[in-house]
Amino acid sequence: MLTRLFLLLFTFSILVGCEPNRVKSITPTELEDMVNDSEEFHLIDLRNKTSFDKEHLKGAVNVVFDDQFLINMKEFDKDKTVVLYAENNDESMNASMLLFDEDFKLVYFFLNEYSSWKNDININ
Repeated sequence: MLTRLFLLLFTFSILVGCEPNRVKSITPTELEDMVNDSEEFHLIDLRNKTSFDKEHLKGAVNVVFDDQFLINMKEFDKDKTVVLYAENNDESMNASMLLFDEDFKLVYFFLNEYSSWKNDININ
């Protein structure tokens, strides 16, 4: 587990070191600010359909992080900011790296899983 975390952080640090302005972590407060400032962005829920149907952030679109992820993301504008959230850190970080590789302009991701911060956000 520790080795896996180290590898993930190492890979992420290399990614962020290459293009520090294209992939960033985001907090619930920062997302609220984006909504309040009427910024246009894609809010992507990476969780499975069952979890998404049960609850999700207002305005979120469900794009499951699976082998079809990049195919499904082709319908989104690469020049528009993307905000990702998932049930675990690995999914949101891995998805952000894939979008970086696909030349998405700016990708934000939550460092913690959805269940740990969902009650800290108000974007109604």
